[in-house]
Amino acid sequence: MAAALPALFIGCRTERTVVYDFAQMQDQSQLVIDTHRIDFGEPGERRHLLASWSNDEKDPSGRTFVWALDTSSILTFDMTKPIDTLVDLNCRPMLRKGIVQTIAISVNGHPLPGKPLELQPDFKSYQILLPAPMLHFGTNRLSFSFAYAGEEPGEKVADTRRLAVCFDTATFSPFEQDSSGVESEAPVATPPKATTTPQQKDILQEPSGSVLAYLLRLPDAASNPHLEFECRLPDEFKDQRASFRVEVEMEGAPTQRLYEQNLAVGQTGHDKIPLNAWGSTICRFTFCFTGSAPRGLWIKPRITADVEKQSKEAEDTRVTAARQQLAKSNLLIILLDAARASHFGLYGYKLNTTPNIDRIAREGIVFSNAYCNAVYTEASTASLMTGTYPDIHQVLFPNDRLPQSAFTMSEMFNGDKFTTAAFIGNSQAGSLRGFEQGFQTHFELFRHEQYDRKCANQNIWLFPWLQANKNNPFFLYLHFREPHFGGPPPQEFLDKFSTGYKGTLDPITDIEKINRGERPMSDADLKYIISYYDATLNYADYEVGLIEQKLKELGIWDKTFTIILADHGEALHEHDYIGHNVQVYQNMARIPFIVHPPAGGIIPGSRTIDSLIETVDIFTTMATVHNSDIGRKNAEGRSLLELLAVPGAVRPGMIYTRTLWTKPTYSVRDGRWEYVHSFRFGEMELYDLSKDPEERINLIDSHPILAAYFEQNLWQWIRRQRARALASGTPESVKMDKATRQNLISLGYIDAKTGNQTNSQDPR
Repeated sequence: MAAALPALFIGCRTERTVVYDFAQMQDQSQLVIDTHRIDFGEPGERRHLLASWSNDEKDPSGRTFVWALDTSSILTFDMTKPIDTLVDLNCRPMLRKGIVQTIAISVNGHPLPGKPLELQPDFKSYQILLPAPMLHFGTNRLSFSFAYAGEEPGEKVADTRRLAVCFDTATFSPFEQDSSGVESEAPVATPPKATTTPQQKDILQEPSGSVLAYLLRLPDAASNPHLEFECRLPDEFKDQRASFRVEVEMEGAPTQRLYEQNLAVGQTGHDKIPLNAWGSTICRFTFCFTGSAPRGLWIKPRITADVEKQSKEAEDTRVTAARQQLAKSNLLIILLDAARASHFGLYGYKLNTTPNIDRIAREGIVFSNAYCNAVYTEASTASLMTGTYPDIHQVLFPNDRLPQSAFTMSEMFNGDKFTTAAFIGNSQAGSLRGFEQGFQTHFELFRHEQYDRKCANQNIWLFPWLQANKNNPFFLYLHFREPHFGGPPPQEFLDKFSTGYKGTLDPITDIEKINRGERPMSDADLKYIISYYDATLNYADYEVGLIEQKLKELGIWDKTFTIILADHGEALHEHDYIGHNVQVYQNMARIPFIVHPPAGGIIPGSRTIDSLIETVDIFTTMATVHNSDIGRKNAEGRSLLELLAVPGAVRPGMIYTRTLWTKPTYSVRDGRWEYVHSFRFGEMELYDLSKDPEERINLIDSHPILAAYFEQNLWQWIRRQRARALASGTPESVKMDKATRQNLISLGYIDAKTGNQTNSQDPR
């Protein structure tokens, strides 16, 4: 967006402004207090348990504990300063006759040297040394790997869980040696408790012995950013002294101390520190307070910068013209189900899968970094139709349906007196989910015998509709079934991509078996699956070309704002999975997004836009175009108008994608970095997409500041989503008829033999 600013405003002058107000950002901070002891089995300790742990348990003696389940588990602990640390771990194994249970330990992804611990039969303490170079500020991870896991035998009923080791307590203390080289035990301090005193507007209150950390991207150095603050002790702590310290750290560089001062009651410290050296970088700022006083005060802690203050604001004339043109234009959205961007020719695919869409793209605008908000149809389509993230609209699980209280894009167009219609090839995007709401014509193709699961059949009903409405302004939504696995394309398309396959694999019925490990897959099998997918995509592209041709014949192609996209992508075994729903990697989350503007040159074509965009941006754009107050109020995305109308315009920001399940996996992207957080399995990943577009090298342990920055951003975003969801009501329940069930079976969502949802639809 910066490139467009000079044209947007008149009469600019430079002023100082507050960019970050730390007192107002306390919900984004991380209060770090050294972890001294973890008493497993106590509810307050669950925050330390990431992956593969049992629920809290207690034995008859009152000992609380948890079991590590399976052959690996992950534990977290916090540190305000990385130092050599001794862990005293009290645990016992699940005994298996003739086998010694062992524990191999890694710290932040680095294996500890030496042999694995060999465990005795009963509860016993084992000491583990964690070297300082393996540790870092904030949250650290201990990964345990066990020799085995299995059922624990019992006299009456065996515990059928995969038990490995029973954990009682873990105590963390500094590792010190006296002059003789013998270890000396350090006393275990009681961690200070944060004050419950209400926070004043401009004040941070910090407990003694803690570190308050903020992760943020600093303004550009040219804006002359400064850190400003005052600090002092509360007046009631007479005769007390304390140390105030501020440090800054960026990835790969040593921590730098910006400020340190020892103060007594009645004294005030203050500073204004230039931050130009860290401009535009992601940094961690830490406010450190230690001393005999229980808490200290940071007064008006903020980062300020020079900004161009606008005395008169005006919309760019190019944006105004584009908005006015689109308000009068037809809107056509063509959605290809499960179409991964990387298999389109315009995104660099080696095979000629999408010649028609490629041609349309050359005349129009290609968004190279477009992402869906959910990697499965019902949630992604609901985001498209409502402009809200999945956690807000809550069409998340197999039984969810959009409530009547929701405001949809079709209702927005009805309010502007457009004719609205939808032709739907996937029942997950139809009335089953409540998406018929607001459409004057809502045609579900799978309900008709002529359909036979091929997108060509929609033209039987689509083309007459176009003929009848060619003189009416319209919003038309076409949701193809293709290239989603669910039915073969015509043979001539399969022949184009034939690999000469002689095997027995059926891409319609066997993919789920491969994902469950019930059917082996050879290289030839995988090549056949990919060729089948490419053929289906090529068939969908052919049909897009026919629709384009029909619109031109009717004289309405140049009057239509056309968007071609996907609801989500499709994995083809890059991360050991075929399909969608369960991962948020590029192959599932990145989607094609092509815009063909109306004629007239108001929105320039033949270009590529690299700025990040997401599905919810379409609704927001249309709410702006059609001046919909309720649409703008509900919209979670950002308008695309400036990117469309102003060549060279850019916009920073982050986008979010989620999977299925009550404990989903989320991804956050900022253009270069991708952060993945699995709440189901307690796993976190970080990828540098500029160097590793296939997400092969997880940098979560080598880039702790970046990882913490994205984690903090994700948690802040989730809190906002939960707050909005409470005010948005609850989804309705689906009602499934025979035609819908048959369509879901053909698409692989329901097992034809059992009638149950497939594993990929399991909402656990």
